[in-house]
Amino acid sequence: MKLSIVIPCYNAEATIAAQLEALECQQCAIPWEIIIVNNRCTDRSIEIARDYQSRLPNLRVVDALARQGV
Repeated sequence: MKLSIVIPCYNAEATIAAQLEALECQQCAIPWEIIIVNNRCTDRSIEIARDYQSRLPNLRVVDALARQGV
């Protein structure tokens, strides 16, 4: 990948869908990826992010469970 967009995510249920929809509309001439970092979310943030993986094949969710919060 030439470009990685890293989104630290802690209980972002209210905003994560809007952010991913905005990224879905982007066009880029170089290979890019989106990395959602799960910082011990307790809401539906990660479930919502995973729902976008079919629309954004360059989207990955990784766990960073050692520390909670953004």
